[in-house]
Amino acid sequence: MNGEVNLQPTLIGARVIVRPVVAADWTGMFAAAADPKIWEVHPESDRYQEAVFRTYFDGALACKSAFTFVETVVFWVGETNIRSRRAMEKIGAALRPGVQHRDIAGEDPYVVYEIRSVS
Repeated sequence: MNGEVNLQPTLIGARVIVRPVVAADWTGMFAAAADPKIWEVHPESDRYQEAVFRTYFDGALACKSAFTFVETVVFWVGETNIRSRRAMEKIGAALRPGVQHRDIAGEDPYVVYEIRSVS
């Protein structure tokens, strides 16, 4: 072992493969993100625009810590964002207890929902 940490492993399990996001994922990911309604109440509400999402996507590639299909997906939702909270509940996300604070969009508190893969 050379002492370097592999920040982009590919993990293969019985029901899921977790792999780093690659440039070839652009088409599918942008297709999923291109609906303005998804971002309507998000702090970056223009992320549905191709140029804006491209910046976000390129940042995910550059950080080398963005992956596709993982065991648990978490969603940080503004505490008062009722529309997004209801959407999380409709897709089966579970609300984690408590209110969180993140230094990404001011002082607004967040709640965290999660979806876990079925083992």
